[in-house]
Amino acid sequence: MGRLSSIEVENFKSYGGTQVIGPFSDVTCVIGPNGSGKSNLMEAISFAVGTSARKLRSDKLKNVIFHGEEDAMPKRAMVKLVYRLDEDESEEQEEVHFSRSITASGKSTYQVDGKTVSFEEYERQLGSIGVLTDARNFLIFQGDVESIAQMSPTDLSKLIENVSGSGEYKERYDELKVEKEQALRTKTLALQKRKGCMAEKKQVREQKEEAERFEAIQKEVSELRTLANVHRLYHNYRDSEDAKASRTAHEKEKGEVEGSLEALDGKLQETKKSQAKLQQKVESCERQVRRKTDKLKKFAPRGIRITEQLKKLRKSLKNADVAINRIKRDSEAQEARVADLEEQKAKLEQDARQLEAEISELQDGGPSELSPEQREQFLQLRQKAQGVCLGERQALETLRRQRTVEAEFVQETETELKTASQRIKDMNEELTKCEAREAELDDALQSAEAETASLRKQIADRESTAHRDAQRVDELERELGGVNEQLKSRREVRRQGRKQRRMAECIETLIGLFPGVYGRLVDVCKPRQRKYHKAIAVAAGKIMDHIVVDTAKTGVACIEYMRQQRVGTASFIPLDTIKTESVKERLRSLGDDFKLCVDVISCEEDVRKAVMYAVGNTVICKNLDKARHLCFQRGEHVRAVTLDGHMISRSGAMTGGSSHVDEARADRWDEQEFLKLQKQRSGLEEQIRQLSNRRAHGQTIEHLRAQLAEATRRIEGVREDKTQLRAKMQQIRHQVEKAGGEKASKEASLARNLDTIQSKDAQIEEIAQTIETAENELYGSLGEDFDATKARARVERSALEKARLEGALEAIQEKTIQVDTDIDYEKSRDFRKPLTKVQNQKRAAEKEIRSLEDEMSQIEDERRASAEAIEDYTRQADEQKKLLMEAKVEAEGLRRERSDLLAQHKTIQRKISSCDTDCQRLKDKRDEILREAEVNQIQIPFVDDDGESQRQSSASSDLTGAAPEGGFSPL
Repeated sequence: MGRLSSIEVENFKSYGGTQVIGPFSDVTCVIGPNGSGKSNLMEAISFAVGTSARKLRSDKLKNVIFHGEEDAMPKRAMVKLVYRLDEDESEEQEEVHFSRSITASGKSTYQVDGKTVSFEEYERQLGSIGVLTDARNFLIFQGDVESIAQMSPTDLSKLIENVSGSGEYKERYDELKVEKEQALRTKTLALQKRKGCMAEKKQVREQKEEAERFEAIQKEVSELRTLANVHRLYHNYRDSEDAKASRTAHEKEKGEVEGSLEALDGKLQETKKSQAKLQQKVESCERQVRRKTDKLKKFAPRGIRITEQLKKLRKSLKNADVAINRIKRDSEAQEARVADLEEQKAKLEQDARQLEAEISELQDGGPSELSPEQREQFLQLRQKAQGVCLGERQALETLRRQRTVEAEFVQETETELKTASQRIKDMNEELTKCEAREAELDDALQSAEAETASLRKQIADRESTAHRDAQRVDELERELGGVNEQLKSRREVRRQGRKQRRMAECIETLIGLFPGVYGRLVDVCKPRQRKYHKAIAVAAGKIMDHIVVDTAKTGVACIEYMRQQRVGTASFIPLDTIKTESVKERLRSLGDDFKLCVDVISCEEDVRKAVMYAVGNTVICKNLDKARHLCFQRGEHVRAVTLDGHMISRSGAMTGGSSHVDEARADRWDEQEFLKLQKQRSGLEEQIRQLSNRRAHGQTIEHLRAQLAEATRRIEGVREDKTQLRAKMQQIRHQVEKAGGEKASKEASLARNLDTIQSKDAQIEEIAQTIETAENELYGSLGEDFDATKARARVERSALEKARLEGALEAIQEKTIQVDTDIDYEKSRDFRKPLTKVQNQKRAAEKEIRSLEDEMSQIEDERRASAEAIEDYTRQADEQKKLLMEAKVEAEGLRRERSDLLAQHKTIQRKISSCDTDCQRLKDKRDEILREAEVNQIQIPFVDDDGESQRQSSASSDLTGAAPEGGFSPL
C-alpha cells in the first residue's frame, strides 16, 4: 500500500508563497507551538482531497488564500499532494500528484499529474488509492475518536460501511443474492429432475438387462404375463367404467344440487326484498311513533298550565263558596242579634218601669210601731239629730261616697280583669290555632320541598340518564363503526378467499390424490395463544401459504398436476430436502419478555421441520424496545418480531408495522371472528335501538320542569303564608304579653282598692258608732220601750234600698242606651253588596272553569288520539318486526339450507374430483401396464367393435389412449 510522500502548498492560510513540506516517512510526527501551522497542515491535506469550506474552519472557500499586504494580495492558493505508489499498485508509475487550487473568486481547479480533471474524476482517482472524501477515512481529526466511541451501533455500522466503501455495493449485493438464490433453486430443481431421470434410466436399463438374461424364461412365461396383463387391463377397464358411471351419477346429483341452489338463491333474494320492505315499514311506523310522541310532548305544558289554572279557579270557587256561606251566616247572625237586642231592650224597659214603681212606693216615714205623736216626735228628733255631730256626719258621708267610688272602681276592675282574662284566653286559643296552622304549613312546606327535591332528582337523573344514553349511543356508534370497518376488511379477506376457492379445492384434491401432501403451512399449524397471531404471520411471511409435502418427488408430481389442471402456481416445502437451522437453546432462557417463535406454534411433529424452516430461530419480543435491546444492546444476531408486527432482521434492518396480507393471514387462524363480529354488530344495533326507544318513550324533562316550577310556586306561597302567620303570631304574643301586663297591673290596683275599702269600712264603722251614741241620747225622750237602734236601722235600710233602686234604674237606662246603639250598629251593617260581589266572582270563575275544562277535554281528546295512534303504530311496528323476525328466521333457515347444499355441492365436487383422480390414476395405471408390457415385450390382444382380435403393435398409441378410446377393449 502506498503512502503520502510530500506536500507542496502555495499561499494557503498561514503558508505564504510556495512551501514544500516533507518528505514523510511511514510514521511522521509534526510538532510545534500554538499558531505554528500544525492544524493548517492537516487542513491543507483535507483541502487537497476536496473537503468543503465548512470543514476547513472558514465561512467561504476563498478565505483559505494567504492574507499578505493589501498591495501584494495573492490571487490564488494551491495544495499539491505527492503520493508514492507501492509496487503492488503500479509497476510503471512511482508517484501520483493530486493538486487543488482556488482563486480569489472562489473557483476550484483539480489536477492529477498536472492534468486538469473534473471533481468526479478527481474523487474517483482518490478512491482508487483508498481515499474517500465523504467517509473521511484518510484523517482523524481532534474529537473524532470520542464522537466515534459515543456512536450507537447503527451509526457506527453506517460509518464503517462508508469508510470501507461497502455501502456502494449494497444494491448490487442484494441483486446478486437474489440471483444466487434463484440459481440455487433452478439448480436444485434441475438436479432433482436429473436424479429422477437417472433413476428411471437406471431402472429401464436394469429391466432390459434382466430381460436379456432371462429371455428364455420370459418366453416360457410370456403367455402367463399376457394373461396377467390382460386381467389387470380388464379390471382396470371395469374400474374405469365404474368410476365414469359414478362420476356421471355425481354430475347428475351436482346438477340437481345446483338447481336447488339456484331456486334457494331466488327464494333468498325474495326474502331479502321482503325483509327490506318490512324494514321500511318498521322504520315508517317508528317515524310515525316519534312524530306522534313529539306531538304528545307538546300537549304536556298546556295540560299542566290548564290544570294549574283549574286548581286555582277551583280554589277561588271554593273560597267564594266559603265567603258566601260566611256572609249568609253573618247576615243570619245579624238578624238573630237584632232580635235578641230588641228582646233585651223590651226587658230592660219593663225592668225600668218596675223599679220606678218600687221607688215611688218607698215613703220616708218613721218606724211603724210608734204612735203618730211619737212618730212626729221621732221625725223632729231625727231632724234635730242631723244637726248633732255634723262634722262626723259630713266625714261619714265623704267616706261613704269614697267607698262607693272605690267599690265601683273595684267592680269595674273585676269586670276588666274578667274581660282581659277572656281576651288572653281567646288570644291563646288563636295562637294555638296559628301554631297548628304553622305546623300544617310546615308539613305542606316539607312535603313540597320533598316533592321539589324528588323532582330535581328526577330531572337530574333524567338529564344524567339522557346524557349517559347519548354518550353511550355515541360510544356504541363509534364501536359499531369499528366493527363495520373490521367486517368490511373481513369481507375483503373472505372475498379474496372465494377468488382462491379453486386453489383451495385443488389443494384438497392434492391431499386426496397424493398421500404425502399435508396442506398449506397456515392450515397445519396454529399459535398457542391469539396474541402471537400477528407476530407469527409477520415472521413466516409468504411461507405461511406454501404447501407442505413429504418429499420433493411428491412436490414435483403436484406441480405437474397443477400445470395440467391450470389452477395457478404454488410453492412447496419438501420435508426431505429443506435445510433448517438447529434451535439455539440459549434463546429459550432470554427472559419472560422473549419467546422463541417455534415454541409458541402448535403443530404435528411431522411438519415441525417445515415450521422451523418458516420461522427459524426468530424471537418474539413483547415490544419494540425489548427487541432493540435484544438486537442492539445485547448483541444477539437473531431476527426479532414484536407482538405488534415490527421486525428487526439479523442485519439490523427494521420493518415497522405489518401489511394487510399479514393481517389476513393472522385472521385466518380464527375463522369464527367474522361470525362473532356480525353477532357483536347485531348486539350493538339492538342496544342503540333500545336506548333510542327509551329516550323517545320516557317521560319528558320539560314535563318534570313544569311540575318543579309549580311546586316551587307552591313553596313560595306556603312560605309567604308562613311569614304572614308568624307575623300574626308575633303580634298576638305581643298583645298577650301586653294584656298580661295590664291584667297584672289591674290585679295589683284591685288589691290596693280592696285594702282601701276595708280601711274606709273601719273608719265608717267608727264614725257611725259615734253618731249612733249621740242619737241614742236624743231618742231617749221617747221612752224606754223605743229601740232607737232598730228604728234608725229601718230608716237607713229604706234609704239604702231607695238608693239601690235608683242605681239599678240608672244602670238599666245605660244598658238600654247601649242596646239601642248596638241595634243601630247591627242595622247599619249591609251584607248584600259583598254577597253580590262574591256571587259575581263565583259565576266568572265557573264560566272560566267550563272554558278551561272544554279546552282540557279537547287536549285530552287529542292526547288520547295521539296515544291511540302511537299504540296503533307501535302495534303495527311490533307486527312488522315480528314478520321481519320471521323473515329473518326464514332467511336464516334458507341460508343454513343453502350452506348445507353448498357443503353437499362441495362434497359432490370432491367426489367428482376423486372420480377424476381415480380415472386419471386408472389411466396412468393402464399406461403403466401397457408401458410395462411394452418394456417386457408382451403382446396385448385387443378386440375391436367387429369382434376381430388384434395385437398391440406399439405402446405409443396406447399411451395416448388411441386404441382403448377408439373402441378397442382388452380380451
